[in-house]
Amino acid sequence: MNTENATSAASEVAMRTANTLINDKKLSAAAALLDEVADSVQADPRYHLLRTNLAEALGQAQEALASAYMAVEKAPAWPPAVLHLALLLARQNQFSQAIVQAKKVVSMAPDDSVVLHKAIEIAHRAQQLPLAVKWLTRVIQLEPHNRDSQRLLANDLSTLGEIDKAIALLDILLETDDGDTKARQTRAHAYQAAGKL
Repeated sequence: MNTENATSAASEVAMRTANTLINDKKLSAAAALLDEVADSVQADPRYHLLRTNLAEALGQAQEALASAYMAVEKAPAWPPAVLHLALLLARQNQFSQAIVQAKKVVSMAPDDSVVLHKAIEIAHRAQQLPLAVKWLTRVIQLEPHNRDSQRLLANDLSTLGEIDKAIALLDILLETDDGDTKARQTRAHAYQAAGKL
């Protein structure tokens, strides 16, 4: 999606500046700038994502959520908007809806490792370990040398009671790097969970 087509150059600059102001915690200035360009950028989902970030920074949870839903309404097929909404819902502990949106964005971008990592984060916050395992497996296919994801997968498998799978994965990690203390610790915990003290 080319979000810039319907947005003027001046509005582009204003939104970029507002984003910087929000990141710098200059929230009043950001709000004033967004108010100035509001009429000309209503169709741009990025404007509504900025409103989401601003409202969240101001502690306005409902306003943030309304803006995030508006961004998705403006661009329902744009993964960044759906992902933004999913993450916000998770931060607000609305886990069932967060998972719905996470599943949606993963189906939209199944080969985007950034999307998958964020979806995994949501699955963990929602304590949906089977989903986390599914998405971690996909991430590892895309990033076969990502040891952090492999350790995380092993930990989730162990928590789910799939101890043998977890230990097998950790054994492979330790074969390639005997000094991987995190993998060794995770394997120790897996053995402990299996009662193999």
